[in-house]
Amino acid sequence: MQSGDGIPPDHASADGGSDGPAIRSDGSAPCFVPSDCPAGLTCCVVLEGGGGVVICQEKALCAGDGVSTFVACATNVDCPAAAPSCTFFGTTPSGSDFNVCASR
Repeated sequence: MQSGDGIPPDHASADGGSDGPAIRSDGSAPCFVPSDCPAGLTCCVVLEGGGGVVICQEKALCAGDGVSTFVACATNVDCPAAAPSCTFFGTTPSGSDFNVCASR
């Protein structure tokens, strides 16, 4: 059953529950694939302080440079020209593959 919070049921761990996504203090929401984000936003891996977060944010803020940011993807179609290959990066808390765009 689809919850009303916009997080697909197979991504329940993204928000820690069914009451709504865990919105960060900056207003961003967690994601694992592009379809988790509202239109116009990119699912972005942002590396910071020895760790990182995966959040929906404006495309302009997610360079996908492979250094401080990566674009999360489901297929190569989701990737920018500078990093055209959707590559396995790890596993989500629900056990699904988590992929990011990388250069070839």
